[in-house]
Amino acid sequence: MDTQTVTTLIDQLESLIDSTCLTFETEEKPPIVTHDCLENIVDRLATMYYDYIGYDNAAASRSLYRAIREISSNNTVCDYIDQTIGLSLVDSRGKFIKRLANQLKHDLNWKLSNDQLGYLGGLISRYSHAYDSYFDLTNDFDWRRGQFGDDGSCFWGCREYSRQLMLDNGCLALRLWDKPPNSDYEGGTGRCWVWPAPKHNGVILFNAYGLSQVQCLADNLATWFEREYGQTVYVCTIGFRVEGSADSPLWINGGTGVLISTREYPRLKSLNITHIDDNACEESHNTETCNSCGYEYDQDELTEVHGYLYCHDCVWCCNHCDDYYTMDIPYHTVSWHRYCDDCFHNLGYGTCDNCDSTILVARAHEINGDILCDYCYTVVITERENEANQ
Repeated sequence: MDTQTVTTLIDQLESLIDSTCLTFETEEKPPIVTHDCLENIVDRLATMYYDYIGYDNAAASRSLYRAIREISSNNTVCDYIDQTIGLSLVDSRGKFIKRLANQLKHDLNWKLSNDQLGYLGGLISRYSHAYDSYFDLTNDFDWRRGQFGDDGSCFWGCREYSRQLMLDNGCLALRLWDKPPNSDYEGGTGRCWVWPAPKHNGVILFNAYGLSQVQCLADNLATWFEREYGQTVYVCTIGFRVEGSADSPLWINGGTGVLISTREYPRLKSLNITHIDDNACEESHNTETCNSCGYEYDQDELTEVHGYLYCHDCVWCCNHCDDYYTMDIPYHTVSWHRYCDDCFHNLGYGTCDNCDSTILVARAHEINGDILCDYCYTVVITERENEANQ
């Protein structure tokens, strides 16, 4: 294959910069969680929650449905999910499953296991269908953080200088949309980076966020090239590193990328990029390390608690006194608000001595020194009446 053919793939990608009418048919998920899918998720969650509280636990009668009604104005579980996290498969807060897990942890102090998250993700996959996905290529990396499902990307945080480094090395961004983008539309569904690899006759896709994984995006882009240009394009997953900077500024998720090339490389296992232009990284950045998780953040993204700095994921704030606490300090949740122990009791709240649900003490029921919620009080009274009638 001659040099002109070798550079065609890169040249063609650069010629597509800022085009807005590019589409490829993906085997991706629909842009929202469907009604049927949501009902299946709720049914499975109910079983998981029952397992979580324990069959022999005194709180076993407190089902997921009742727990949700207590904290969300008697809404159904489906309404609760829709109103708190939305049904979009991905938005600025991340993927649906991640948002759901965070909300359940916040409201019910219930942490889903990785196996449970994987099972729920599998339910969504069963309801997948093909749809036309719009995409564009750009060398403008100044979009709003999270606009393409990339809220967790360090390239908009402690490693934001990496975007300039990528620009200096001819990198592009491939972005996904759920409808043709224009200047008035800010919603995206995913993105990945495209690093030029001229010595290997192609480009490397890496760090995908949003609906698509990088392998799926690579397959779709290869299919698109074959359809549009009649070229045979090969795809292979490789180890991927960027060398040349003492600070190793370019973070590669999982240390892997996907090579799209006009030439097949069956024995290629990894690719290291050297001699990069890292002048953009010479600027000093004021970063500090979170005292809990150990990750680096810009100083203005950290909160000081008792003389130590923490990221926003490792602290919580009381919604009444506005004091910050580390995550090892328990909090009380009332109507999606977090309260420290002092404020919780000063505001008149307490917990049912039978099921541990949150109650207003002034409206609670007392039996033999125990403070009970309406439900547990009704259960106790009913049991006593049944015993008296026997």
